[in-house]
Amino acid sequence: MKEYTLTPHPIGLLGLSLAAILALGGCERKDVASDTAGDKAPAAQARPVAIGVSLLNLSSEFIVMLNRAMESKAKELGVRLIVNDAQRSAERQVQQIENFVAQKVDAIILNPCEVEASSPAVDRALAAVLILTVVAAGGR
Repeated sequence: MKEYTLTPHPIGLLGLSLAAILALGGCERKDVASDTAGDKAPAAQARPVAIGVSLLNLSSEFIVMLNRAMESKAKELGVRLIVNDAQRSAERQVQQIENFVAQKVDAIILNPCEVEASSPAVDRALAAVLILTVVAAGGR
């Protein structure tokens, strides 16, 4: 009898990640503003879900395909996708994550340069952001 090993496809994982983010967050986020009585009321306009994406290096064919798939799905779902290229720099990637936290994105998708170097920024993101998804191109 043949044995098979199933390994998840990275693009499939990405689709699953986006679906989970949208299922938990909905397709729109309503900003809350205070009215004169001090009660919280929905603001006049709802804004789309914003997802920050920090990618290892956009010169890699795999990463380019991953980016195209994310952009296509985000456009289809009306999600605002903010994509940054870390250019294989852990320091640059940490700064990108910190910028996403400052922008108050709803979720962050991270394709890490270096797991250890990114850890402090990941901890801050987890404390501030509802969802953090890590997408890595692991070996088979």
